[in-house]
Amino acid sequence: MKKYLLVFLLSIFSFSIDWHSTDNIEKISNIAKVGDIILYKPSNATFVSRWGHCMIVVEGNKIVDYPSMKIGLREFPFYFLNNQKKEFVLLRYKYINDDIRSKMLTDIYDNYLFKKYFPLIPLDMDLGLTYCSHFVYRIFKDTTNVDVLGLPKSNIIMPLDFLNSKYFEVIQF
Repeated sequence: MKKYLLVFLLSIFSFSIDWHSTDNIEKISNIAKVGDIILYKPSNATFVSRWGHCMIVVEGNKIVDYPSMKIGLREFPFYFLNNQKKEFVLLRYKYINDDIRSKMLTDIYDNYLFKKYFPLIPLDMDLGLTYCSHFVYRIFKDTTNVDVLGLPKSNIIMPLDFLNSKYFEVIQF
């Protein structure tokens, strides 16, 4: 029950953020850096989109994510998001540096390439399964050795949890 209340409160908070349309996603290609998070605003379009979605920026103006159970890790260029008709915000880890970025890329491609999507994995479990926000959380936790969300170990991670973290800032553009 507490998690549902938290999701509701975060949803209200999320509407006070300056969200950007994916029609203009290419504007961030010169702003986004490796390790930045693209966070979709929750919508009622589908059941899964009610919680939003999150992705990590990697090298070459590309993005990686775990979009659904049918697809594992997906890598694609920014412009693929142009026609998504969604709203997003760009987040950056406040203490990021080139060493963390390098470790992130290694972790993504060495440890997540063959994981499968499953949306009900607790924070510290690793059964060869992950989902979008669990993937992003584990990448940051494993490369920085910081619990960037501070959630109880039994909780499921929601994309909006990153907006509430003291470790991330919204990048304005």
